[in-house]
Amino acid sequence: MRPAGRILFAQHPLFKWFFCLTISLFTLLSPVNKLPFLTGITCLYFLSYPLLFKFWYNALLRLLPLFIAILIFSVLSRNNFYDQLLLIARIAFLLLLSVFLINTSTITELFTFLPARFAKINQFLTATLLFIPVFMESYAKARQLAKKPADIIALSLELTHEQIDNIRNQIDNPNQVCPNEYNWKADLIGIMILLINGFLCFM
Repeated sequence: MRPAGRILFAQHPLFKWFFCLTISLFTLLSPVNKLPFLTGITCLYFLSYPLLFKFWYNALLRLLPLFIAILIFSVLSRNNFYDQLLLIARIAFLLLLSVFLINTSTITELFTFLPARFAKINQFLTATLLFIPVFMESYAKARQLAKKPADIIALSLELTHEQIDNIRNQIDNPNQVCPNEYNWKADLIGIMILLINGFLCFM
């Protein structure tokens, strides 16, 4: 069920894609000294659904080895350490946008705006995004039940296969999974956030 009264859940998936892509461009193109404003305003906007930050924290923990590797490589190659920290900050912020996109929409919603002639692409993208978290969850369970790498992979695939019918049902019956309850006023609020960020970053 959608949390009642939360504007992030009432926005159309197509607008969410537009919002994330636009903020991503702002992140990549805006001057470094404007990034704190961009990050702060966007985080304030996401506070309407505080649980997003818990999901973001969990995602950051999974990427922690990558961040450590970037810093180690920076030290070994004598690259500008500040630039590497800035890169990590940009990656972390882009990850927040991804968390927003995925956790305020069901997977079956994210590609429903595609025209009918792209139905096969829609199904492929939806199936892929549904499959990945199921496999990761199955892999985590398999690691607790098996020790050998081959046994872990085999058990992961077996556990994942048990969820295939559920994934297929979500693809074939998207309206049963997620009824459309969009509100143009929620999109308008998002547009205002984009305008404020654009003004502060480039003016």
